[in-house]
Amino acid sequence: MRVAFYLAGPPVPKARARSGKGGRHYTPQRTRDYERSVGRAGLAAKLGLAGSWPTDARYALVVTATPRDRRTFDASNLLKSIEDGLNGILWADDRQIKDTRCVITEPDKDHPHVHIAVSVIEQDTGPAAEAADA
Repeated sequence: MRVAFYLAGPPVPKARARSGKGGRHYTPQRTRDYERSVGRAGLAAKLGLAGSWPTDARYALVVTATPRDRRTFDASNLLKSIEDGLNGILWADDRQIKDTRCVITEPDKDHPHVHIAVSVIEQDTGPAAEAADA
């Protein structure tokens, strides 16, 4: 089982948490907005599937990012933005992702985008499968 979707606009890697007043930490607004956009696109793709999507499986995540320009960014931080954006939508928690790949293509200043594909590797069969992960 596989779901894939396209997100228009430049890729936004997860930014480092910031310290606010009183020592509280928060995720920057740009990162939160991007994670919400990823979540909305993932939900729309999930709802477009013919069958139901399992949230209790193990997954493979493939991200192909086409940035606006040649400025470099950390691919692992982009993966984290996407993983966090899809928590509770395509999986219960991103620790269920067992295989990841991030490809950064040549820039396209007119059409930056991200293509996200998620495949079910293995359906969880209950407590025995959880014990095997421990």
